[in-house]
Amino acid sequence: MALCGTSKRAFQFIFSYGKAHKSPNAGYPEAALSGILDVQFGGDHDYFGELVSKPKIGSNAREINIEDLNKTIQINRTVEILMIVLVIATWIIIDLN
Repeated sequence: MALCGTSKRAFQFIFSYGKAHKSPNAGYPEAALSGILDVQFGGDHDYFGELVSKPKIGSNAREINIEDLNKTIQINRTVEILMIVLVIATWIIIDLN
């Protein structure tokens, strides 16, 4: 995601905030996207009437807007295409050997 988002800040956020989330499967991509969009994710949330404290990922507590959502969709599509290319390339390389 950080590569496809072409953001140096994404890599900085991965190293700064990636381990903040309990789930490594969520923390690193969430940190990358936070860096790409320059927004802050996490913090306290209300889950079915219960307040749950979570660490903040990112530093800019601005509102997310439609441009952020469109950029996120574009990045995710690029990530999907890159992964397909990598899987096919790996399959071809393995098949040739």
